[in-house]
Amino acid sequence: MGGRYSRWGHEPDNWDNRQDAAALALEAWPRGSGRLGQAGQWNDLDPSDRLFFVIEYDDPAGNQQKVRLEETDLALKNPLKGFLSTRWSHNPYVALTKEYLGWRSVETTAADGADKVRAYSEGHLFTAVDAHGHRYGLETRNKKVAPRVILLRSRLDDDRFFPDDLSLSDHNDQTDRYRQRIDALVKKLAAVWDNDPRVGFVQAGIHGTWGEEMRPQMTPATAQALADAFTRYFHHKKVLVRVPQYYNQAFLEARHNRFGNYTYHHYYEFGMYWDAFVWEHEMHPNWLETDTMLKMSQLWRTQPLLAEVALGSGTQAEHYATYDDCDPGMTPQEKTVCAATLNLTTPAYFNYIMDGIRTFHATGMSWLAEYDLNNPQAVAAAKEMQKALGYRYVLKEARLPRRIEPGAGFEVSFSVTNVGSAPFYYRWPVALGLLDLESKEPIWQGVFEETDLRRWFPGDDWDAEANRYRTPAAVYHERGRFTLPADLPAGQYVLALAVLDPAGMRPSLRFANEHYYPGGWTPLAVVGVGEPPRAALPAGRAMLDDPALGYDVGE
Repeated sequence: MGGRYSRWGHEPDNWDNRQDAAALALEAWPRGSGRLGQAGQWNDLDPSDRLFFVIEYDDPAGNQQKVRLEETDLALKNPLKGFLSTRWSHNPYVALTKEYLGWRSVETTAADGADKVRAYSEGHLFTAVDAHGHRYGLETRNKKVAPRVILLRSRLDDDRFFPDDLSLSDHNDQTDRYRQRIDALVKKLAAVWDNDPRVGFVQAGIHGTWGEEMRPQMTPATAQALADAFTRYFHHKKVLVRVPQYYNQAFLEARHNRFGNYTYHHYYEFGMYWDAFVWEHEMHPNWLETDTMLKMSQLWRTQPLLAEVALGSGTQAEHYATYDDCDPGMTPQEKTVCAATLNLTTPAYFNYIMDGIRTFHATGMSWLAEYDLNNPQAVAAAKEMQKALGYRYVLKEARLPRRIEPGAGFEVSFSVTNVGSAPFYYRWPVALGLLDLESKEPIWQGVFEETDLRRWFPGDDWDAEANRYRTPAAVYHERGRFTLPADLPAGQYVLALAVLDPAGMRPSLRFANEHYYPGGWTPLAVVGVGEPPRAALPAGRAMLDDPALGYDVGE
């Protein structure tokens, strides 16, 4: 400074050539003697020294505010995650329904067009019945469907769903005609389902009993034909297969491309529906080695896993309950309720399944959704399982202005963490809304253009003993720049966040925070538009379900 500043002590001296930070003394130093400097003088220090600090930044109007947000203890009914059941289910958490379609239902011969798929879908997939017996569209309840086409449920004639121009021998021998018909069918399914917002995920199905793509094992030619068809025709929906081992490059290459009876050389990335979730017979060293494949592939980062605990008789499961643990005189439906309830209310079974959800990053769980809704212990356990399944986004804090001028730009940032088990698999917009103080309805909304919630990952490497991820979930920091309309009336408003379904750009996916307004918005703070903020933030509470949420199907 050429001697123009004198408020240094006997400093700076850049001791040991590493004192590159400036510090203002709050008291004489060294303590007791003050021989090197007095309070109010400056010193140079090593930047790694640990001291109290003050940061100065430009905010001449004191216009910035920071708010902290609290997680709710509630489990939420949120899109594309959690308990799965049919569209008729009364389970309060079901937002994703799974449905089986016989091939004959959507195609009788190769000459049938996509219109038959459309007619069946409108009449059977996209409608449901409420508690009073009234039919409604899935979109009005913020539900979506994950369909699976099947050819047979068993070897019995009345359990087969073949079109007129295919036979059981075509299926078993995996003929060229069979593969060509798979391609033609998938093309028609995609023409109807790929752009329909009522379809969440698509389960490939088709081959094998219940469309499980085994019994018989798919040959390389059939596996490739099925994978090529779904890859070629579906561009907007995540496709799930029963046996990703047919296609997973890391798994196959580690085994010299040998899987079961065949050698596979074509690689694809699909999600998975695991119809015997964490069943020891499908875990190492069984030929499927599903646990090994999932851990090697890290598939969960980009593809969903829908799970189904195999409750049926003869499953011989060691770690969870099946029909065999229920009264043999019960009907199949009663046994399903019994076994599902036992798995939620027996601590050893519940903990084993929960560890599987966390370990393999499961997004959804079916069959267990049929637990006894009148059993308090089952209801409490189901709440914890719903919270663990799929994503669970918790807002931590937000920074936003106190006052915004119409027509002027402003910035909002927030931090969020995913305390669930899986990410969300579509890039839905995260929106900032300016809400009316009284009605809580949005007056204006904008989108965080750079934010991609698919990258809000949970933790990884589950430690069952400690009941936590060894790699904890990260905190993600998002920022957006916005401009209010120039003609927006001055007044008091609420700034809030929401996640929008692109089908109509309406709030659909909710943050797991305590403060919440019906209609999908998580409020941050009151702001003044064209005037100072004066009002208190209106109260709001998290809710298990929000009947106001939905999306638009379009024409």
